[in-house]
Amino acid sequence: MPLRLPPATLDPSLINQVLAGNTARIQWKDYKCELLTPLYGGGVEAGKVDRNMPVRASAIRGQLRFWWRLLAQHKWHLDDIRAEEFDLWGGLDAHNIHASRVWVRVVGTSKLKEDSWKKANAPYALFPARDRNALLVQPGLTWILRVGFDSRLDGDVQTRVDETLRWWASFGGVGARTRRGLGAVWVQGLDTITLEEAKAAGCQLVIGNKASDPTKAWTDAVAKLKDFRQKPSFARNKGPGRSLWPEPDAIRSITGTCVLRHKPVHKAGKVFPRAAFGLPIIFHFKDKGDPADHTLQAQNHDRLASPLILRPYSADGITWAAAALLLPHKHVDHMELELKAGKTTHSIHPYWQPEKAKDVPPLASTQGKDALSAFLEFFKK
Repeated sequence: MPLRLPPATLDPSLINQVLAGNTARIQWKDYKCELLTPLYGGGVEAGKVDRNMPVRASAIRGQLRFWWRLLAQHKWHLDDIRAEEFDLWGGLDAHNIHASRVWVRVVGTSKLKEDSWKKANAPYALFPARDRNALLVQPGLTWILRVGFDSRLDGDVQTRVDETLRWWASFGGVGARTRRGLGAVWVQGLDTITLEEAKAAGCQLVIGNKASDPTKAWTDAVAKLKDFRQKPSFARNKGPGRSLWPEPDAIRSITGTCVLRHKPVHKAGKVFPRAAFGLPIIFHFKDKGDPADHTLQAQNHDRLASPLILRPYSADGITWAAAALLLPHKHVDHMELELKAGKTTHSIHPYWQPEKAKDVPPLASTQGKDALSAFLEFFKK
């Protein structure tokens, strides 16, 4: 990724002015954190753990900004989110440098233990780790998250930061693939976000079956997603049978390529409902004569983060359950996609049509809902 250059109109002398003026007394709060599920990646090099700095303050700070923006838009309804964000978290605009008024430090990290990704018992959530044969930090790692606040913060602003911390603690994490439950944390002293609070922020939170511990709750949640997408007699025919989802036949129809016994027969046609779970998706066909590998991605974007978060959930740190959180996702409904193979690109728009749900067996009973909403119904069962 190219470095972002400062605006041409920015006066470099402002940098020293901002740093010199940033002398307000900082009020610090300490939070004891414990890793609940394996930590994947999180270091400078993708997919690798930094043994000297397994938990990075800058990464936590980035997640806090994400949750703050979500709440600013969908719960607090702030008038000028960008300006408010710069004023609180710092950054550059066209003319000014804004110093952060919130500081994040990580101290007192305990000795980490690593093990093979194979022992995590959730390979469906760990395919990048499988490809790299990665080591994961094991649950039980502890550290102190030290958060500093500008003493001049307005009371309402302070309250919003506190709420942001709670959202990160409840549904965020550390390292990579936190939306699939890796790197989940328990933070002492922060109340877990409730069903009512999630709804007030435009999210849908579903609590599933109870589990004996957070790792089991996480693997149960991941298993639900795997079943929804792949379970025989639900998402595919029994045995090594064909998928009951439309995407493989859609690619066969678009490319005009197929094995004779795999002629496209899916009634839903050229739709890609599972794109809503996040992009890119790589489609691999095993049989010679079927299409080559294809990648489905959003136009002008290499990656689209999933609006679905899976993780262990607890209100007290003692009793655990699998949980699924669906973030606000109106942007997903209007995605324009590209299907790529080599130098060939096919435009996909619309990628989904709700009236086709009746022709997609995993969605047939959902009365025209999209795949994400249908998954939440499946998760409840």
